[in-house]
This record gives sequence, structure tokens and C-alpha cells, in this order.
Amino acid sequence: MIDPGSNSLIISHGFTNSGRFDDTWSFNLATNRWTNITPSGTKPLRRCLHHAVLDPSTRLMYLYGGCASGNGPCPLNDLWAFDLRTNTWSEQPNSRSVAGRDHYGISFDSRRNRIVLFGGGGNATLGDTWFYDSSVRSWSPLPSS
Repeated sequence: MIDPGSNSLIISHGFTNSGRFDDTWSFNLATNRWTNITPSGTKPLRRCLHHAVLDPSTRLMYLYGGCASGNGPCPLNDLWAFDLRTNTWSEQPNSRSVAGRDHYGISFDSRRNRIVLFGGGGNATLGDTWFYDSSVRSWSPLPSS
């Protein structure tokens, strides 16, 4: 995901044939250099099959769900925020009310200041849509009609 505040590409967590990771990296687009910005202390479990979105007004990168098999549950239903100003992770309160999932779609709606989460897989194929409002730290389902 691109952080306009630092003109950098930010990546976090993921996997290779060496296993799953919980590190966070920044690639400066002006200097073409990688910097490890992984904080010490609390951070999300190692995982794969997750996504992250940026709230550009707060410079918080939100990381949701995925799979931590070998290191924890699969699918996951946790939501974390990485503050790009302070390089700190925090698990979001009341964030576990949505079914765990991987292979989902996620975006940040800047007009309404909320995360939009759609579908995915997990214990079943999911076709639901949820909104996360960071101001009240709560998920709400999109009513089906």
C-alpha cells in the first residue's frame, strides 16, 4: 500500500517458502531504498492471505484477517492498526465481531472514513459486506435487501 505522507510503499506480514513473517517494511519511492520499520513489542501474529488498507487522514494502516496456520488460528478475524507516524501496532477494540476470513476484498472509503470488507473464504465461502468505523471502533454489516 502507498503512504503519500512518506512517499513510500509499505508492506507487512506475508509468507515465502521459508514460512510466515510478522515484519513491516517501507520502500521509499524517491530513493529506491528498503527500510525495516518493524517495531519491537506487540504486533499481529505471523500470517498470510491478509490485506492492509490506509486511512490517509490519520496515516493508520489497518491489517485484517488472513491465516496464521502453524503460528495460530486460520482463518483470523483480528483487526490491527499500524501508526505510520510512530511505528507502533495496536489491536483494535471490538474488532473480532466479523467471521474470520482470507481471500477477501477490502478498501478504505475516504469519503465516509471507514473500512469496507467484502466476502472471502474461511470456514465457508462468504458473500457478506461489513464496514469498520474507527471513530467508534465497531464493525457494522451492510443490510441485505
